[in-house]
Amino acid sequence: MKKIILYRLIVMVSMLIAGIILLFLLVKIVPGSSTTKFLSTGFNIERQRQLEHLYSENQPLIQQVFSWLKNAAVLDFGHSLQSGREVTSIIFQSLKPTIGLILLATFWGLLIGFPTALLSALHSHSKTDHILSFIMVLLFSLPAFWLGLFLLQFFSLQFGWFPSSQLFLYRTENIGILRQIAGMLHHLFLPSFSLGLGLAAYFYKYFKNELIKILDSEHILAAKAFGLPPTKIIFYHVIPNLIPHFLALLTTITPIIFSGSVTIEYIFAIPGLGRTLVQAATARDMPLIMGGAAITFLLVMVLNTLLELIIVMINPQTRSDLPDETYLQ
Repeated sequence: MKKIILYRLIVMVSMLIAGIILLFLLVKIVPGSSTTKFLSTGFNIERQRQLEHLYSENQPLIQQVFSWLKNAAVLDFGHSLQSGREVTSIIFQSLKPTIGLILLATFWGLLIGFPTALLSALHSHSKTDHILSFIMVLLFSLPAFWLGLFLLQFFSLQFGWFPSSQLFLYRTENIGILRQIAGMLHHLFLPSFSLGLGLAAYFYKYFKNELIKILDSEHILAAKAFGLPPTKIIFYHVIPNLIPHFLALLTTITPIIFSGSVTIEYIFAIPGLGRTLVQAATARDMPLIMGGAAITFLLVMVLNTLLELIIVMINPQTRSDLPDETYLQ
């Protein structure tokens, strides 16, 4: 197991370094300099050189890459060109709403996707299966931002049941922790539900295929032959066999969830990491763009690595996907 963990860590660190270097190069090949945006209308070449020296833009590209990697290793991404604040503090402050949004969206996706997939698998090729499949294909086809705008129009602007923005108030008001959590959940209901509907379609398609295989397996047929109640078969035999497949699915759709949260945060004015990166890209705030993208990439890689290790511990058969023992020695 130690060799497997070591192998996964080596792969994660290698991909992380390669991804960050590629990201750095992509940002640097964008025409123009980010420092010119913050010069006054009276162009001052001396002031531009000072800013380029401050942000190391006058150094050779290779030296810039290694210098940035050295600082990024200790989470030092410099200061924002817009606000002057430390990039790290801006990122970690905006991560809280994003993590809350992603967790709630995953909850809605599971709450809708798993029961519908189980119902379709139990009644395969029936009218119920066809209706649920049609609804889920429709949800899969609709963009998250369109669902967000639709729910915003009806449940916020017309009925007024949920707020459309101003989540930041619960980060500034001096209120109790319970009221703060309740307020954030109230504000995040529509955004998370918009993102969760799309995830439900992912979960439905994947769970349905796996559930049909599990329900047709020999040990499930044997449990039915022994007369076990359907609820016991589902909770004690079907769901435990589905957990490794669910974790494997999460490793695939984690980047999709993060990318989907960007548009949802922008629509509902959530002060999360996605909205912060969009505003930084608009303002060409390169330190904030690089820091935010690097932290997002790091979170996705760490989460995927942890999920893969959990899958290996739950299902040892997946160890066959790894290189042989001689490679790890």
